This record gives sequence, structure tokens and C-alpha cells, in this order.
Amino acid sequence: MDIKIKSSNYIKKRTKSFYDVYEKLKFLGEGAFGSVYKIRRKDCGDREIIRALKEISKEALNNSMQNEEELKNEIEVLKNLDHPNIMKIYEFYEDEKNIYLINEFCGGGDIADLNDKFGIFPEFLLKYVMFQVFLAISFLHSNKVVHADIKRENIAFIHVDENKDKKDILKFFKEFFNDKEIQYELDEASGLENLSDKAIDIARELSKYQMKILDFGSAKKKKKSNTEKLTGVTGTVYYCSPEVIKEKYDFECDEWACGIMMYILLTGEPPFIGNSEEEIFSNILNNEVNLEHPKLKNISDNCKDLISRLLEKKANKRTRRSRW
Repeated sequence: MDIKIKSSNYIKKRTKSFYDVYEKLKFLGEGAFGSVYKIRRKDCGDREIIRALKEISKEALNNSMQNEEELKNEIEVLKNLDHPNIMKIYEFYEDEKNIYLINEFCGGGDIADLNDKFGIFPEFLLKYVMFQVFLAISFLHSNKVVHADIKRENIAFIHVDENKDKKDILKFFKEFFNDKEIQYELDEASGLENLSDKAIDIARELSKYQMKILDFGSAKKKKKSNTEKLTGVTGTVYYCSPEVIKEKYDFECDEWACGIMMYILLTGEPPFIGNSEEEIFSNILNNEVNLEHPKLKNISDNCKDLISRLLEKKANKRTRRSRW
């Protein structure tokens, strides 16, 4: 027999009460329709299984059918995705007041936290980040899923390992780049052997964690035969692509958002800014990305080339292919 085993076969709505199975450990944050908690499963004996809970208020959802549909969409999209760089959903519960989504716990913060704490990224560490992000996006697109809200805050970390000293950190990144066959000069000339204290701090943090794309509330699953564009404005203002602003978009909007994220991580600011949403959108539609920014002075031509390819205004000419 040819039996296909899919993650969606195991991600079900549970009949038990959430509180019979899990206990809340820590409040993590508040969203528009509910709260996020760190939780622990009760029935695991000596093992400790930590998860993240997204507790969604039905009362808040009932005020907007669109938001209820977005929630159902998020569950259905995540149920069918199984990739090391995409946050997992395990199960979900429901009672009279709430819906409880049980997700993978990404307890290491996100790229925005790291960026805000340490400042701009060295290029070789940006390459480490983007390699994992591009792997996840390639997987999403091959499964006909448009994420539509790629940004720093939606690239989170799950703990993998600890690297304590500089020697271990250098070994970690050399092995990563060699194993992944990324062409990069890992010698003294590249600056890797003479990392600044800031670069070492960022590298130490990154080497502890694996990256995970999360927040699929804006994601759309396209039908295999569907050649129609998606409609409506979605995502976060600074990351919106020209075709999203024009409310007719497709997979390429994720590539654009990656280009925006790369630019922010290298310079500390978005390439298209403004005092209002309208002004930001106008600049996105009409202005070209400034690759002569002072903080890009020491960035390789191949890296700049990739940013320009990702921030190509014509979606059908946009690409992740690069010599970087």
C-alpha cells in the first residue's frame, strides 16, 4: 500500500478542555483578538514539553467575519507545512469563550530584537539569516503558499545549542558556510577572524538558535490551477511591494519583503520612508532603492545586486537568484 503520511493528519481539533492538558507559565504578549502565553503540557511525566499558546477571544472575532476567516486560514495553512524554518502548529482547542492554538515555542526573541539590541548586521551574518529565510520561502512557494507578511518581527528563534567562546563561534559559521556550499571567503581578509565585539555578540546569539518564520495570519494558499492574482492590501506598511499597494499580488511580494528586511538589517532603516502611509506607499511606487547609503559602503557588490533584484518594482522580473 502507498500510504502518504502528512503533518495535517496529526494536527486536529481536540475534544478535551485546554486546561486539562496544559498549564500557563508566562504571559508573552497581547494581540488584537487575544493573548500569547508560554505553556507546559501536564501529562508528560518527567519530561518538560514547552509550547506557545495563542488564545483568541471569540467575542473579539465575532465582531469581524474577515478576522474569523483569517484565523481559520492560518490554521489550515500551518497544518500542511512541515519545514525546519517554519513554526509548527501542534493542535487546537475550543470552548465557549476562546480558541486555543498550540504552536512551537520560539523563546529566543526575533530578528528585530537582535537588530535593535546590537545594531546593523555584518554581511556574513546577514547571509546566514537570509539563507534560512530563503529556504523557508522556497518551501512555502513550492506548496502554493504566499506568506504576505515577511518582516524582522516574524523571523523568530528556537533554541538549538550554546556556543560560548569565539573559537567555537568561528567553527560554527565556517562549518555552516562550507556545508551549505555558500561561496564566501572565510579567511582573515574577510574580517571573520577579526570580528568586532558587536559582531561576536550577534554571532553568539545567532549560533544558539534556529530561525523560524511565523505569523501566518496574512498567508494565502493558492489553488494549483489558480493563475489569478491575490487581491487587497496586506502585510506591514514599510514592507509592502508595489503590487500589494495596487491590490493585485502573488508570490513575488515575499521576495520584495526580503529585500526590505535585508536593507534594514544592513543600514538600520527602511529604504522607503515617509510621514504617513500614503507618503511611504508613494515612495515605494515611485522611488528607487538607494544603494549608495553610507552604511552600505563596505557591503559586497553581490549583496547589493541581490537587494536590487529583490526590490525590482516589476514583480515578474524580481528574483532571489544571485552570485551572493
